[in-house]
Amino acid sequence: MTRPGPVSKAHSSYFDGPIRTGSAQNALVLRAVDLDLPFAGHNPDLLAILDPSLTASPGEIEAQSSLPEQVKILIKRRIASGKPEIGEVARELGMSDRSLQRRLAEHGASYRGLVDEARRELGRHLLADERNHIDEIAFLLGFQDKGSFYRAFRGWEGVTPAAWRRMN
Repeated sequence: MTRPGPVSKAHSSYFDGPIRTGSAQNALVLRAVDLDLPFAGHNPDLLAILDPSLTASPGEIEAQSSLPEQVKILIKRRIASGKPEIGEVARELGMSDRSLQRRLAEHGASYRGLVDEARRELGRHLLADERNHIDEIAFLLGFQDKGSFYRAFRGWEGVTPAAWRRMN
């Protein structure tokens, strides 16, 4: 992983293997025999829900939504791989970081706010399915640990993820 250490318990349990930090690039190294194993976390129902918006081309996204919604879709695509950088999103939309920030401000939005909204929406969506463990959801949303996810979620919803799940 390019991120600096230390490795959190959530990462260790999620990958269930050795993790190196401070690398030049992110990489997942698998043994060839492992590629034939079934994917343990495969959730066809969740994939069917997320797939259309995650695989839509930038042109399709632009045609169907406002700039803040376009940005949020692009953020959701990147969220599990780490912190979604504004530069990557701006480039995909064909503009500079500053132009994207300025255009978002015209819509009354900020990049940071859209990252939070994307995490909140994905978090609620993932929590709705009890097969998704809270530790995994925290990791998929790019939080360093479960505690960070709990604090953020409580700020968004006023209750813990477990309490929200019970209520919904």
